[in-house]
Amino acid sequence: MARKYRPLPDEMVEYIVIHTSASPQKYTWEWLLHYFINILNWSVAGYHVVVEETGLVKRLVPHGKQSNGVKAFRAKDIFISNRNAIHICWEGGIDENGQPTDNRTEIQERELIRVLEWYLWKYPNAKVLGHNQVDLKNCPCFNVIEWARQIEYTDLNTNTRIVGIPEWRIYKGDNFKVLEYHFGYDSTKQASA
Repeated sequence: MARKYRPLPDEMVEYIVIHTSASPQKYTWEWLLHYFINILNWSVAGYHVVVEETGLVKRLVPHGKQSNGVKAFRAKDIFISNRNAIHICWEGGIDENGQPTDNRTEIQERELIRVLEWYLWKYPNAKVLGHNQVDLKNCPCFNVIEWARQIEYTDLNTNTRIVGIPEWRIYKGDNFKVLEYHFGYDSTKQASA
């Protein structure tokens, strides 16, 4: 089946969304692509990039094209859809009992940060968020707000190491109270970004 990609011009990208596949870590990008195309019958995959347990990074949707990562969502401080977002996924997110868990491997975490730093460079005005901030899901099974504040990454414009993504680049909404319920996050104490 031919992919029916819709354009996603660089200037339209406002958000970089972090996801988990909510699958066993042993599953691969091939399995994920098969799931989207053959089981869900989507014309394109749900993520632009997938980071496997081994650290392998695989592109599922080309640059400049939309993926199927989020349902359109509007709140007072955000409108997000696949027309203004890039989607990065890490493979895993469930335990042996099928329950949500943050089981990222060390190399997977490192590669996830490496992919994110490239997207931060490519889309200098885009904000980072977790899927669970704009949908009633556990995905990506961790608090992206706190993670983004703590990660060490390279600013590719200056080639310097930085701890913490700048606050203005982190979306802080918890629209479905998933972060509050699972991680004790209090959105009322956050400055609007």
